Amino acid sequence: AVALQVPVISGNVSLYNQTDDTPILPTPTCALVGLRTGMTDDTENPRSAFATEGDVVAVIGELAGRTLGGGEFLYSLHGLTAGRPPEARFERELSVSSACAELVRSSLVNSAHDVSDGGLLVALAECTACHTGDRIGATIAASTSEEPTLALFGEAGARIVVSYDPGDQAAVLAVAARFGATVTPIGTTGGDRLTVDLGHRVDLDLDSLHVAWDLGLERALRVGRGAA
Repeated sequence: AVALQVPVISGNVSLYNQTDDTPILPTPTCALVGLRTGMTDDTENPRSAFATEGDVVAVIGELAGRTLGGGEFLYSLHGLTAGRPPEARFERELSVSSACAELVRSSLVNSAHDVSDGGLLVALAECTACHTGDRIGATIAASTSEEPTLALFGEAGARIVVSYDPGDQAAVLAVAARFGATVTPIGTTGGDRLTVDLGHRVDLDLDSLHVAWDLGLERALRVGRGAA
């Protein structure tokens, strides 16, 4: 609360809850209260999905995924709850979130999406597929010294994927620098596919991504359209 200058009104760590003989995953939770300022109506809020073709796609904060520990990659693909989760770095969290908030207030970004569960690849997939209307793809390529799996699925915090008009790049970089945050352009929006190359190339069609996003819960519970 002190480091991020936010009001934490409640907290809970569920370590011992279980169903029958199966415990739930350890789940620390903080509840916060926020106040929206500097915006007059909802039309000024950028959405999480890409909104315009030809925009620059960039990451506010470091590009590195850092670790797979405690992440969705190990759990979903390998059934493992293991490793050390990414360390919270409050100074960087504050600089990145403050820079993003100012970019939103200044109407310099057309979309903004946090990098969390599943890492950068999942965030990009949601940017292209988690919208029920027109969906916009992207072509992403960036140089990284990390092993591809780590770069694609590492869940390090203090990272936000944004998109903005190419003509606003200088202004975006200036705002980020004012808050001590880095901005790394990694691609361009457009088309009907998501292609990502961070040392390993991934090529996905948006319709399949949207079905996975839209029916994920129903498939997990085997109800509704996901029952089949």
